[in-house]
Order: sequence, then structure tokens, then C-alpha cells
Amino acid sequence: MTARGIGYGKLLLFGEHAAVYGHPAIGVALTDSTTVSLTPSRCADAARWSSPHIPHAYRPYVDDLLNALESALQIDRPTLALEVIRGRVDIESTIPVAQGYGSSASLCVALAHAALAAVSTHKTGVTEVTPPLRVWSLANRLERLFHGRPSGIDTGLALRSGVTAFRFDGAELPRAVPLYGGSLILVAGALPRSGTTRQLITTIAERMQSGDGATAARLAELGELAAGAIELLPRVTDANGVELLGAMADRAHRALAQLGLETPRLRRCLQIARDCGSAGGKLSGAGGGGAFYAVFHDKHSAVRAARELIARREVDGATVRILAITDGQIRAVSPDTGRIAED
Repeated sequence: MTARGIGYGKLLLFGEHAAVYGHPAIGVALTDSTTVSLTPSRCADAARWSSPHIPHAYRPYVDDLLNALESALQIDRPTLALEVIRGRVDIESTIPVAQGYGSSASLCVALAHAALAAVSTHKTGVTEVTPPLRVWSLANRLERLFHGRPSGIDTGLALRSGVTAFRFDGAELPRAVPLYGGSLILVAGALPRSGTTRQLITTIAERMQSGDGATAARLAELGELAAGAIELLPRVTDANGVELLGAMADRAHRALAQLGLETPRLRRCLQIARDCGSAGGKLSGAGGGGAFYAVFHDKHSAVRAARELIARREVDGATVRILAITDGQIRAVSPDTGRIAED
């Protein structure tokens, strides 16, 4: 029996870098996703995994990820015979890889979900619903392979659809709270990165460890803006609300730029979006390129901005996403037709 798991892509709206130091954060799940299918061989002598059709972008990580999965499962279930769940692994994904959209987190969530489903099926003969917290915990341990010490936000967003706020209280994982209400449109894109997420986070950490007061002040400001956005976003229902949220995004981006995380190309993209009617925007995630977004009130302006970014070749069209947020739910808008999915 094949066990399957799904993980969503993500767009972090507020709180990047600051969340590492206990500040809140808020993000949205993309409509893009990664699906992992795991088919155990059911052979007692199965000593290895088979992954003949893994997408090229994931191939360098798959063996290490499967080894990390086995180690984590053995810690959680010392009596589990791993041979009974080893088998074929297939991965399908619509998330651009290494672009700041959470491709690694979505892969970890999908794999954790599929593996735990396979374990439950072997144990009881029936595929049981795995508690989301168990999937999240396992996925976050797998995510360490990519990011060293992940906060849990990326895997938390990959686990659920919609808009989610995160607050930290000292537990292994942050507290995730779904947010409902609000109406706005985001245009997102991604740019080549000047460094990995791990490298960029390490640079900020070294400044904090050296007692850099300016860095600490910027992170505190980012945390305050994230807390404000958590309160504001569910109440954004008109152009005035969008303008307020856009202004907060601009402030957060300035703080991130002062941390050295902006690039000239990113600055140009945000200006193009503003020229097309954006209320504001910022980078999303670690910075140094990667994902960014701009906030809009009307679909027409958002579609125009997406097309302009592509036409000017500032972004690869394959990375552009238009997201309509209504009452905490996310729907994709086509840059080509301007139609909302399922219209």
C-alpha cells in the first residue's frame, strides 16, 4: 500500500530573522505543494530505499534526508524494524526550488507525513490520521538537514493551508494560530540568492553574539511589526487597510535592508510593483535575493505588476505568484488571464 503526504509552499509575510530570537511571525501557505509517495517493499531483507524518478533538483538531498528520517524514527520508535517501511519514494512538486518559497520545508512535511502513515499502516493494517503536531515535529527535525536550527515556521506553514501566525513560548515548536478575515492580493516573485538561508542566518547570529546594538534594534523592530501585522491583517477589508499593511511591509523591508539583506534587483522589483499600484512590499524569508512580495487592493493592478515584472525580465516568470487572500483562505490568480482559480 502506498502512503502519501503533502506539504505546501510558503510566503513569510513578517518576522523573518526576528523569529529566530523569539519574536512572532506571520505567513501564508502557497497553493503550490510537494507530494511524497512512499511504497514499502514489505520485504524483510529490504536494506535500502529506491528513488528512480526523483526530480533532479532534489537528488543531492534525498539520500541524506532518508537517512535523517530513519534516525528520527528509530529514536521515536526503538522497536520499529525500518526494513518494513523501506521501499520506493516518489516526489512531485510545483514549488520552485531554492527560491525562498519553502521547497525544503514542504518536502520534509510531505516525507514525514508519508512515513508516519506507512508506520501506522504497518502497525495496525489501517492508515490512521496522524496528529499534525507529530508530523510537524518530525518534519522540523528533518529540516535541520537544510537549515541547521529551523524555527519551525516554514514547516508549520507547509503543514497547513491559509494564513497562520506563530508565537514562541519556549516549547520545541512555536504556537500556530490560523488567522481568518481580511481581503487583499499579493504579488510574489523570486530572485537569485547571494547566499544560503543558513549563511544569512549565521551572519545575523554572529552580529548578535558580538553585542551589535543596531542589529538587535532592527530585529526588535521587525518583531513589533510582525505583532502588529498579526493584529491588522484579519481586519483588512478595504483600500485603507491595505495601505496600512503595505506601509508596515515597507517599514519591515527598510529594517531588513539595514541588516544588509536587500539587493539592487530586489529594490527595482519593489519599485516596479509600486509604480503599478502596490501599497508596499518587502523581501520574504532570509533575503539576499530569494522571495519577495508586494501588497495590492485590486486584482487588476496586481496582474499588471506581475506582467510588468516578467516583461522587464527582472524575475523568472516561473517564480511569479499572485495570491488572493479572502477570510484567511488563499487562491491563485493567473498572471496570464487574471482569473482566480476555480472562478
